[in-house]
Amino acid sequence: MITFFSMCYQFILANAIIGRKTSLYVFVVFSVPKKTTL
Repeated sequence: MITFFSMCYQFILANAIIGRKTSLYVFVVFSVPKKTTL
């Protein structure tokens, strides 16, 4: 159980470090159409 949480934590940490620009791009892509439709 502890190893599972540590694996999830490492996975989230790796995503935060590696995919920061990617997640920001995805956030912009998903947030801009909502603003235009509203």
